[in-house]
Amino acid sequence: MKATALAAAALVALGSVSAPAEVRVSPEAGYLVGRGIADATGEVAEVGMMGYGRADQQADGLHNRLRARSFVIADRASGSRVLLVVVDSPMIFDSVRREVLRRLAERYGALYTEQNVLITGTHTHAGPGGYSHHLLYNLTTLGFHRKTFDAIANGIVESVQRAHSDAEPAGLTLTHGELLDASVNRSKAAFDRNPRADKEFFPNGIDPQTSLLRVERAGRPVGAINWFATHGTSMSGDNRLISGDNKGYAAYHWERDVEGVNYRAGADPGFVSAFAQTNAGDMSPSLDLTPPTTPEDFAETRKTGCGSMKRPRGSSASRVAGSPAVWMPGWCTSTCPL
Repeated sequence: MKATALAAAALVALGSVSAPAEVRVSPEAGYLVGRGIADATGEVAEVGMMGYGRADQQADGLHNRLRARSFVIADRASGSRVLLVVVDSPMIFDSVRREVLRRLAERYGALYTEQNVLITGTHTHAGPGGYSHHLLYNLTTLGFHRKTFDAIANGIVESVQRAHSDAEPAGLTLTHGELLDASVNRSKAAFDRNPRADKEFFPNGIDPQTSLLRVERAGRPVGAINWFATHGTSMSGDNRLISGDNKGYAAYHWERDVEGVNYRAGADPGFVSAFAQTNAGDMSPSLDLTPPTTPEDFAETRKTGCGSMKRPRGSSASRVAGSPAVWMPGWCTSTCPL
Protein backbone atom coordinates (compact mmCIF):
# COMPACT_ATOMS: atom_id res chain seq x y z
CA MET A 1 0.00 0.00 0.00
CA LYS A 2 2.86 2.39 0.77
CA ALA A 3 4.38 1.85 -2.63
CA THR A 4 0.98 2.41 -4.23
CA ALA A 5 0.44 5.63 -2.31
CA LEU A 6 3.86 6.97 -3.17
CA ALA A 7 3.39 6.09 -6.83
CA ALA A 8 0.02 7.81 -6.86
CA ALA A 9 1.52 10.87 -5.21
CA ALA A 10 4.16 10.97 -7.92
CA LEU A 11 1.38 11.12 -10.52
CA VAL A 12 0.27 14.42 -9.00
CA ALA A 13 3.68 15.94 -9.64
CA LEU A 14 3.75 14.53 -13.17
CA GLY A 15 0.30 15.94 -13.91
CA SER A 16 -1.11 12.65 -15.22
CA VAL A 17 -4.85 12.84 -15.92
CA SER A 18 -5.01 9.04 -15.95
CA ALA A 19 -4.14 8.70 -12.27
CA PRO A 20 -6.27 6.31 -10.19
CA ALA A 21 -9.45 7.94 -8.86
CA GLU A 22 -8.62 7.33 -5.21
CA VAL A 23 -5.88 5.76 -3.09
CA ARG A 24 -6.27 5.33 0.68
CA VAL A 25 -3.56 4.72 3.28
CA SER A 26 -4.71 3.99 6.84
CA PRO A 27 -2.98 5.35 9.97
CA GLU A 28 -1.81 1.81 10.71
CA ALA A 29 0.31 1.90 7.53
CA GLY A 30 3.01 3.75 9.47
CA TYR A 31 2.94 7.35 8.31
CA LEU A 32 3.45 10.37 10.51
CA VAL A 33 1.97 13.59 9.17
CA GLY A 34 2.53 17.07 10.57
CA ARG A 35 0.83 20.32 9.58
CA GLY A 36 1.90 23.89 10.18
CA ILE A 37 0.78 27.36 9.15
CA ALA A 38 2.35 30.78 9.68
CA ASP A 39 2.07 34.32 8.39
CA ALA A 40 4.30 35.24 5.43
CA THR A 41 2.69 38.47 4.25
CA GLY A 42 5.55 40.94 4.01
CA GLU A 43 5.08 44.63 3.22
CA VAL A 44 1.58 45.83 2.37
CA ALA A 45 2.21 49.47 1.47
CA GLU A 46 4.71 51.50 -0.53
CA VAL A 47 6.17 48.42 -2.20
CA GLY A 48 5.90 47.26 -5.79
CA MET A 49 3.62 44.28 -6.34
CA MET A 50 4.77 41.25 -8.28
CA GLY A 51 3.04 39.34 -11.05
CA TYR A 52 1.87 41.77 -13.70
CA GLY A 53 5.25 43.46 -14.10
CA ARG A 54 3.77 46.94 -13.71
CA ALA A 55 5.88 49.63 -12.06
CA ASP A 56 2.72 51.60 -11.28
CA GLN A 57 1.19 48.76 -9.25
CA GLN A 58 2.28 49.87 -5.80
CA ALA A 59 0.71 48.22 -2.76
CA ASP A 60 -1.67 50.40 -0.79
CA GLY A 61 -3.18 48.03 1.75
CA LEU A 62 -4.29 44.49 2.48
CA HIS A 63 -7.01 42.28 1.01
CA ASN A 64 -6.05 39.14 2.92
CA ARG A 65 -2.91 37.94 4.64
CA LEU A 66 -0.44 35.65 2.90
CA ARG A 67 0.47 32.42 4.65
CA ALA A 68 2.95 29.56 4.45
CA ARG A 69 1.47 26.09 4.93
CA SER A 70 3.77 23.13 5.59
CA PHE A 71 3.18 19.39 5.57
CA VAL A 72 5.68 16.81 6.81
CA ILE A 73 5.04 13.19 5.78
CA ALA A 74 7.36 10.62 7.38
CA ASP A 75 7.61 6.85 7.06
CA ARG A 76 8.12 5.48 10.57
CA ALA A 77 9.65 2.24 9.31
CA SER A 78 12.40 3.73 7.17
CA GLY A 79 12.71 7.17 8.79
CA SER A 80 12.49 8.84 5.38
CA ARG A 81 10.35 11.94 5.06
CA VAL A 82 9.28 14.68 2.70
CA LEU A 83 8.41 18.30 3.41
CA LEU A 84 6.04 20.30 1.22
CA VAL A 85 5.57 24.04 1.79
CA VAL A 86 2.89 25.95 -0.12
CA VAL A 87 3.23 29.73 0.16
CA ASP A 88 0.74 32.42 -0.86
CA SER A 89 3.45 34.06 -2.91
CA PRO A 90 4.01 35.01 -6.57
CA MET A 91 7.15 32.91 -6.84
CA ILE A 92 9.68 31.13 -4.63
CA PHE A 93 13.13 32.29 -5.67
CA ASP A 94 16.38 30.52 -4.97
CA SER A 95 17.16 33.35 -2.55
CA VAL A 96 14.31 32.25 -0.29
CA ARG A 97 14.94 28.54 -0.80
CA ARG A 98 18.60 28.80 0.18
CA GLU A 99 17.83 30.89 3.26
CA VAL A 100 15.14 28.46 4.42
CA LEU A 101 17.38 25.42 3.91
CA ARG A 102 20.17 27.17 5.80
CA ARG A 103 17.93 27.84 8.79
CA LEU A 104 16.48 24.33 8.76
CA ALA A 105 19.99 22.85 8.72
CA GLU A 106 20.89 24.91 11.79
CA ARG A 107 17.89 23.55 13.68
CA TYR A 108 17.46 20.01 12.33
CA GLY A 109 20.80 19.05 10.84
CA ALA A 110 20.43 16.81 7.78
CA LEU A 111 16.75 16.01 8.40
CA TYR A 112 15.47 18.55 5.86
CA THR A 113 17.64 19.18 2.80
CA GLU A 114 17.31 19.95 -0.90
CA GLN A 115 16.74 16.20 -1.36
CA ASN A 116 13.38 16.10 0.44
CA VAL A 117 12.11 19.70 0.66
CA LEU A 118 9.79 21.27 -1.90
CA ILE A 119 8.81 24.93 -1.49
CA THR A 120 6.25 26.21 -3.95
CA GLY A 121 4.36 29.45 -4.49
CA THR A 122 0.68 29.69 -5.42
CA HIS A 123 1.59 32.29 -8.07
CA THR A 124 -0.69 35.02 -6.82
CA HIS A 125 -0.20 38.19 -8.86
CA ALA A 126 -1.01 40.40 -5.88
CA GLY A 127 1.88 39.76 -3.51
CA PRO A 128 4.70 42.13 -2.58
CA GLY A 129 7.83 41.90 -4.67
CA GLY A 130 11.48 42.65 -4.08
CA TYR A 131 12.56 39.40 -2.41
CA SER A 132 14.58 37.95 -5.28
CA HIS A 133 18.34 38.15 -5.67
CA HIS A 134 17.90 38.72 -9.42
CA LEU A 135 17.70 42.26 -10.77
CA LEU A 136 15.02 41.49 -13.36
CA TYR A 137 12.45 40.50 -10.74
CA ASN A 138 13.19 43.50 -8.52
CA LEU A 139 12.77 46.20 -11.17
CA THR A 140 9.16 47.05 -10.28
CA THR A 141 10.14 47.35 -6.60
CA LEU A 142 13.19 49.51 -7.31
CA GLY A 143 15.46 47.01 -5.64
CA PHE A 144 15.64 44.40 -2.91
CA HIS A 145 13.21 44.61 0.05
CA ARG A 146 14.69 43.00 3.13
CA LYS A 147 11.45 43.25 5.15
CA THR A 148 9.47 41.21 2.64
CA PHE A 149 12.30 38.71 2.17
CA ASP A 150 12.53 38.16 5.92
CA ALA A 151 8.75 37.89 6.31
CA ILE A 152 8.53 35.15 3.70
CA ALA A 153 11.55 33.22 4.99
CA ASN A 154 10.43 33.59 8.62
CA GLY A 155 6.91 32.45 7.79
CA ILE A 156 8.12 29.38 5.92
CA VAL A 157 10.51 28.34 8.69
CA GLU A 158 7.89 28.91 11.39
CA SER A 159 5.34 26.80 9.51
CA VAL A 160 7.92 24.01 9.10
CA GLN A 161 8.73 24.07 12.80
CA ARG A 162 5.05 23.72 13.63
CA ALA A 163 4.60 20.90 11.12
CA HIS A 164 7.64 19.09 12.49
CA SER A 165 6.32 19.30 16.05
CA ASP A 166 2.82 18.30 14.94
CA ALA A 167 3.79 14.97 13.33
CA GLU A 168 1.43 12.20 14.44
CA PRO A 169 0.01 8.99 12.92
CA ALA A 170 -2.49 9.87 10.20
CA GLY A 171 -4.44 8.37 7.35
CA LEU A 172 -3.98 9.67 3.82
CA THR A 173 -6.45 9.67 0.93
CA LEU A 174 -5.35 10.77 -2.52
CA THR A 175 -8.23 11.62 -4.87
CA HIS A 176 -8.16 12.63 -8.53
CA GLY A 177 -10.87 14.15 -10.70
CA GLU A 178 -11.45 16.75 -13.39
CA LEU A 179 -12.68 20.35 -13.29
CA LEU A 180 -13.81 21.42 -16.75
CA ASP A 181 -15.29 24.81 -15.88
CA ALA A 182 -12.59 26.37 -13.68
CA SER A 183 -9.97 27.41 -16.24
CA VAL A 184 -9.56 28.37 -19.88
CA ASN A 185 -6.60 28.51 -22.25
CA ARG A 186 -5.69 32.16 -22.79
CA SER A 187 -3.52 31.28 -25.81
CA LYS A 188 -5.72 28.75 -27.58
CA ALA A 189 -4.46 29.76 -31.03
CA ALA A 190 -0.91 28.89 -30.00
CA PHE A 191 -2.04 25.66 -28.34
CA ASP A 192 -3.81 24.58 -31.51
CA ARG A 193 -0.47 24.55 -33.31
CA ASN A 194 0.73 21.67 -31.11
CA PRO A 195 0.96 18.11 -32.44
CA ARG A 196 -2.33 16.23 -32.80
CA ALA A 197 -1.45 13.89 -29.91
CA ASP A 198 -1.18 16.82 -27.51
CA LYS A 199 -4.51 18.27 -28.63
CA GLU A 200 -6.20 14.89 -28.30
CA PHE A 201 -4.79 14.47 -24.80
CA PHE A 202 -6.12 17.91 -23.79
CA PRO A 203 -9.18 18.29 -26.04
CA ASN A 204 -10.32 21.50 -24.36
CA GLY A 205 -6.86 23.04 -24.39
CA ILE A 206 -6.64 22.88 -20.59
CA ASP A 207 -5.31 20.48 -18.00
CA PRO A 208 -8.48 19.69 -16.02
CA GLN A 209 -6.92 17.38 -13.43
CA THR A 210 -7.50 18.30 -9.82
CA SER A 211 -5.89 16.20 -7.09
CA LEU A 212 -6.43 16.30 -3.37
CA LEU A 213 -4.45 14.65 -0.58
CA ARG A 214 -6.61 14.46 2.54
CA VAL A 215 -5.07 14.00 6.01
CA GLU A 216 -7.18 12.34 8.70
CA ARG A 217 -6.75 11.56 12.37
CA ALA A 218 -9.25 9.41 14.25
CA GLY A 219 -11.43 9.43 11.16
CA ARG A 220 -11.66 13.22 10.93
CA PRO A 221 -10.00 15.56 8.41
CA VAL A 222 -7.20 17.71 9.85
CA GLY A 223 -5.57 18.85 6.63
CA ALA A 224 -5.64 18.77 2.85
CA ILE A 225 -3.48 19.67 -0.13
CA ASN A 226 -5.06 20.42 -3.48
CA TRP A 227 -3.28 20.64 -6.83
CA PHE A 228 -4.96 22.37 -9.77
CA ALA A 229 -3.70 24.44 -12.69
CA THR A 230 -5.04 27.99 -12.87
CA HIS A 231 -3.33 31.36 -12.80
CA GLY A 232 -3.47 33.63 -9.76
CA THR A 233 -4.91 36.46 -11.81
CA SER A 234 -8.44 36.78 -10.46
CA MET A 235 -7.23 40.03 -8.86
CA SER A 236 -6.55 42.56 -11.61
CA GLY A 237 -3.45 44.54 -12.47
CA ASP A 238 -5.26 47.65 -11.24
CA ASN A 239 -5.64 46.18 -7.76
CA ARG A 240 -3.48 47.78 -5.09
CA LEU A 241 -4.20 45.44 -2.15
CA ILE A 242 -1.93 42.54 -1.17
CA SER A 243 -3.91 39.34 -1.75
CA GLY A 244 -3.53 35.57 -1.89
CA ASP A 245 -5.84 35.67 -4.94
CA ASN A 246 -8.04 32.67 -5.75
CA LYS A 247 -5.90 29.93 -4.19
CA GLY A 248 -5.28 31.99 -1.07
CA TYR A 249 -9.00 32.62 -0.76
CA ALA A 250 -9.82 28.92 -1.22
CA ALA A 251 -7.44 27.98 1.58
CA TYR A 252 -8.79 30.74 3.84
CA HIS A 253 -12.40 29.77 3.16
CA TRP A 254 -11.86 26.11 3.97
CA GLU A 255 -9.82 26.86 7.09
CA ARG A 256 -11.65 29.83 8.52
CA ASP A 257 -15.21 29.72 7.21
CA VAL A 258 -15.72 25.96 7.11
CA GLU A 259 -13.42 24.61 9.84
CA GLY A 260 -13.43 27.66 12.11
CA VAL A 261 -9.64 28.00 12.31
CA ASN A 262 -8.41 30.80 14.56
CA TYR A 263 -5.08 31.90 13.11
CA ARG A 264 -4.12 33.56 16.39
CA ALA A 265 -4.95 30.60 18.61
CA GLY A 266 -1.49 29.03 18.68
CA ALA A 267 0.62 26.40 16.99
CA ASP A 268 -2.21 23.88 16.32
CA PRO A 269 -4.83 25.43 14.03
CA GLY A 270 -6.91 22.24 13.95
CA PHE A 271 -7.03 22.20 10.15
CA VAL A 272 -4.62 23.27 7.40
CA SER A 273 -5.56 23.42 3.72
CA ALA A 274 -3.11 24.29 0.97
CA PHE A 275 -4.05 24.99 -2.64
CA ALA A 276 -0.89 24.37 -4.62
CA GLN A 277 -0.14 25.32 -8.19
CA THR A 278 0.64 22.89 -11.00
CA ASN A 279 1.24 23.58 -14.71
CA ALA A 280 -0.59 26.92 -14.78
CA GLY A 281 1.08 28.08 -18.01
CA ASP A 282 -1.72 29.62 -20.07
CA MET A 283 -4.48 28.41 -17.74
CA SER A 284 -6.57 31.48 -16.92
CA PRO A 285 -9.33 31.74 -14.28
CA SER A 286 -11.17 34.31 -16.46
CA LEU A 287 -13.47 31.97 -18.35
CA ASP A 288 -14.64 34.70 -20.74
CA LEU A 289 -11.01 35.74 -21.34
CA THR A 290 -11.90 39.26 -20.23
CA PRO A 291 -9.33 40.70 -17.80
CA PRO A 292 -10.88 41.48 -14.42
CA THR A 293 -11.32 45.03 -13.19
CA THR A 294 -11.23 46.52 -9.72
CA PRO A 295 -13.33 46.28 -7.54
CA GLU A 296 -15.18 43.53 -9.45
CA ASP A 297 -12.11 41.32 -9.07
CA PHE A 298 -12.87 40.72 -5.38
CA ALA A 299 -15.98 38.75 -6.36
CA GLU A 300 -14.05 36.96 -9.12
CA THR A 301 -11.42 35.88 -6.58
CA ARG A 302 -14.09 34.37 -4.33
CA LYS A 303 -15.82 32.72 -7.28
CA THR A 304 -12.65 31.12 -8.65
CA GLY A 305 -11.49 30.10 -5.18
CA CYS A 306 -14.79 28.36 -4.53
CA GLY A 307 -14.75 26.88 -8.02
CA SER A 308 -11.48 25.11 -7.27
CA MET A 309 -13.24 23.37 -4.37
CA LYS A 310 -16.14 21.99 -6.41
CA ARG A 311 -16.70 18.27 -6.65
CA PRO A 312 -14.79 17.28 -9.79
CA ARG A 313 -16.07 14.91 -12.41
CA GLY A 314 -14.96 11.30 -12.01
CA SER A 315 -13.98 11.58 -8.35
CA SER A 316 -15.21 9.82 -5.27
CA ALA A 317 -16.02 11.52 -1.99
CA SER A 318 -17.00 10.55 1.54
CA ARG A 319 -19.24 12.35 3.98
CA VAL A 320 -17.46 13.46 7.15
CA ALA A 321 -19.31 12.76 10.39
CA GLY A 322 -19.93 15.89 12.40
CA SER A 323 -19.45 18.21 9.42
CA PRO A 324 -22.84 18.22 7.65
CA ALA A 325 -21.99 21.08 5.28
CA VAL A 326 -18.69 19.67 4.05
CA TRP A 327 -18.09 17.03 1.44
CA MET A 328 -14.57 15.69 1.42
CA PRO A 329 -12.37 16.27 -0.38
CA GLY A 330 -13.36 19.89 0.01
CA TRP A 331 -16.28 20.46 -2.33
CA CYS A 332 -17.57 24.00 -2.54
CA THR A 333 -20.15 24.33 0.22
CA SER A 334 -23.20 26.44 0.80
CA THR A 335 -21.08 28.70 2.99
CA CYS A 336 -18.94 29.83 0.06
CA PRO A 337 -20.11 33.34 -0.96
CA LEU A 338 -20.27 32.97 -4.73
